[in-house]
Amino acid sequence: MSAVSATRFNATFPPLTCGPKLRYYISAELSNGGVNIDPPSAPSAYFAAPIQTSAVLVASDTFEGANAGWTVSNDAALTAGGWELGTPIGTVNGTSASSPATDATPTPGTKCWTTGLGVAGGLAASQDIDGGTSTLTSPVFNLGTASGATLTVSLWFYCSDIPSTPTEADSLRIEASNGGAWTLIDDVRTNVNTAWSTRTYELGDYLTITPTMSFRFMTGDRPENSTTEAAIDDFVLYARNCEAAQPCPADLDHDGQIGGSDLSTLLGSWGSAKVDLDGDGVCGGGDLSILLGAWGACP
Repeated sequence: MSAVSATRFNATFPPLTCGPKLRYYISAELSNGGVNIDPPSAPSAYFAAPIQTSAVLVASDTFEGANAGWTVSNDAALTAGGWELGTPIGTVNGTSASSPATDATPTPGTKCWTTGLGVAGGLAASQDIDGGTSTLTSPVFNLGTASGATLTVSLWFYCSDIPSTPTEADSLRIEASNGGAWTLIDDVRTNVNTAWSTRTYELGDYLTITPTMSFRFMTGDRPENSTTEAAIDDFVLYARNCEAAQPCPADLDHDGQIGGSDLSTLLGSWGSAKVDLDGDGVCGGGDLSILLGAWGACP
């Protein structure tokens, strides 16, 4: 690694294959002769980052508008508190917030999906989910031939049994389907209720990515002996792509040859990252050399 400043270093990786994850850890010698490793248990533990050429936003729903294809199904045992879309009304169970008082979206956002909207001033136990299970299911999303995908969602979950009788506690299950069976990607069994929690899931870790992806959020109160509340907001789905390298990267105007128009574009981008042919993050002399060396018709 090369030093960028007193506290920053730059690491250059060798050529990588698009698609698989990059796994890495960091080891540094200390001034006192010791060694610091991050993560501490590396190499058995490591950091991971996707290798991609681009990312495409497939869905971003803050649930502020009309219901865009999401569906709710409740089993026959449910007596109250199924999933509803609207402005949440906060409730408190003892000293603990059981349902959110606001949604997760920054102002002017107000709405989310929550298990029972209730009424102002209502008791927590009168507004939560009771008796059975309620399932919130997304529309089907087309991830095409993406090399990978990530789901990010804001969560709220509370069950009064978790601190007192955890063996009887309910959970919030998050599942995904690629057109076939449902696959569990998370089973939330801790109280996420002091604030909204944002979680990101690498979907390829759980199932094969297809053009027919859907998601569902399931919670309930079985047996009916607790105050249980769940909510979701800010649903974001990205697809990652591996695109073939452009055979003539200096052809900035895509006319099949390197010429004056491309040179003008490069010079107009000088000092910025808009044109970066040599991969150093800024348009400069290296990029100009590449362009001039490729002058003429593209191969």
